[in-house]
Amino acid sequence: MSVQVKGSNHTILAGRDSQVAAKSPRAYLAVRMKKAFQTWLPGIAAGLIALFLAGCHLHRESLSHNGQAAEVKLRLTQETPEIKGTWRSKGDPLLASVRGQSAWLALTLEEPAAGSTFMTTIPRSEVRGLSVATTDPGRKPSVWFAIERDAGALKFLGQREGNEDSGTFIFETNACFVEQANALLARAPSSKEWLEAVFHNVTLADLREIKQAGYWTTLAEVTRLRRNGVTGQYVNSLTRAGYHFTFDELTSLRRSGIASEYAAELKKAGFRLSSEAIIKLRRSGVPAEYIAAVKTAGYSFSCDDIVKLRRAGVPAEYLAALPVPGRASLSADVIIDLRRRGVPPETVQKLR
Repeated sequence: MSVQVKGSNHTILAGRDSQVAAKSPRAYLAVRMKKAFQTWLPGIAAGLIALFLAGCHLHRESLSHNGQAAEVKLRLTQETPEIKGTWRSKGDPLLASVRGQSAWLALTLEEPAAGSTFMTTIPRSEVRGLSVATTDPGRKPSVWFAIERDAGALKFLGQREGNEDSGTFIFETNACFVEQANALLARAPSSKEWLEAVFHNVTLADLREIKQAGYWTTLAEVTRLRRNGVTGQYVNSLTRAGYHFTFDELTSLRRSGIASEYAAELKKAGFRLSSEAIIKLRRSGVPAEYIAAVKTAGYSFSCDDIVKLRRAGVPAEYLAALPVPGRASLSADVIIDLRRRGVPPETVQKLR
């Protein structure tokens, strides 16, 4: 412990510290250094942790018109891939979005490093800081906005000329996302694949669930799934239900409006159906409960037979009342004919 004498440059040592200093100045210096280290260590550790967390979530920084925030982030993510390019927005969609007249932002992006150009639309709710400003009447209006995703942030800066907005963009990756994503993928993504993944909002949850479902794939394939509405949760749900579809089959199922719960109910009923059969049943308005009732009644109808029965208006209860122990099941065509003739199940059983 030490006491500073008011109005003096001298420090009076008190208590144990003064005794140590009197006996051995070197020992006193060691004690003071130990205490200082114990005092400073928590602060140093907290600072390092804060810096690490900043690297994990740098895409939360706001877009600055003068580029200051972007410069800070670049210094902290210098070890991650840097993706730059140009952008343009024609037909004044950006202006419409600023004024709230449109829910979508249409962009055409060019990524020179990968030699790629593609078009996309982004919901207005996912665009941050979208604004247009004119600081000098003699200069073109400036435009700046950002699109944030788990993988990182796309920051846009440009100018308006007539009905076209254009400028440059930079994609600043989230270092934590990159590290974890690379461990879940079959190969490291290219610049173009990172960029497309951001626009289609591929998340780490998607990558983890697809990996858990038994697929060892690339970021490009996962992005293609997301573009067609297939999430990692959807893939994993179908796998848990007992299916293992190809990516093309998963895309067809999702685009046909097949819920994972519907496919799971079919599997639970004991049917081993292809993706085409599932889609056909669903498009024909055949509920999972109807298919389960057919199976429970002991029939082994094909997908086409079930569709015919459903379209002919044959109730599940009618089907369940027809079987006779020891006799072969009636065909779908016979059952449909009996139903159309109004023959009750009791009469059918007596005739058999």
